[in-house]
Amino acid sequence: VVDGGRVLRADPRIGLMHRSAEKLFESRDYRQAMLLANRHDWLSPFTSEVCVARAVESALGIAVPERASRIRTLMLEAERIAATLAFVTTAASDAARLRSAYLDVLETATGARIHPGFARIGGVAHDLDDSAIAAYGAWLEDLRTALPDLAAAVVDYAAPFAGVAVLSREQAVDDAVTGVVGRASGLALDLRADDPSYAGLPWTTVVRPEGDIAARYTVLVEQSRVSLGLVQACLELLDDLTGPIDVPLPKVL
Repeated sequence: VVDGGRVLRADPRIGLMHRSAEKLFESRDYRQAMLLANRHDWLSPFTSEVCVARAVESALGIAVPERASRIRTLMLEAERIAATLAFVTTAASDAARLRSAYLDVLETATGARIHPGFARIGGVAHDLDDSAIAAYGAWLEDLRTALPDLAAAVVDYAAPFAGVAVLSREQAVDDAVTGVVGRASGLALDLRADDPSYAGLPWTTVVRPEGDIAARYTVLVEQSRVSLGLVQACLELLDDLTGPIDVPLPKVL
């Protein structure tokens, strides 16, 4: 129910977009399940792959080699930025160009632009070669130059929505709201804080107290700055880090 552009009431219909992924998972090897997860979020397919891999690794006690872990973190944080760029294209004209440039980088690294299929249980499909490392580095420099103007454009775009759709911290907790929306309501919840693969890396949790639409946009762009620093840190670590990028697994898992 909308009045003058403001949503007054909504009636969620849970399940109308169900894709039977859970039943498909049941009939497949864990490796095959990863490519199903790859299609859950087309803006962050690699993230979905890693979620399945991490779950299986945790259940089976598989330790991922450090180089593979750093490659994953680099790609996860780059994808986090790219997903944000797709979301803010209406607010910032340069976001679409930077998002497209990221897809070129992903293709260089994995051979695919949308569904990389790059994560593996126990690591990643293959190492990042010099061309992939250089592509990530060049994209990062482009992003670092463009980010101040992009962030300013997003903040200006969101300014008229200050005070609109306010969600208090108490409401966020009661409704189990997480992610950007929760952090924009003052909920300092970030799963990376308990993730060993982020230990020793330079990052902070971006939190805003206002709980409105403008705060959510602010969290989006500010966490992109954090992700940029994480990608840079991982690139630097990979310069000196050697070793395997996966662990041997049985034929059927």
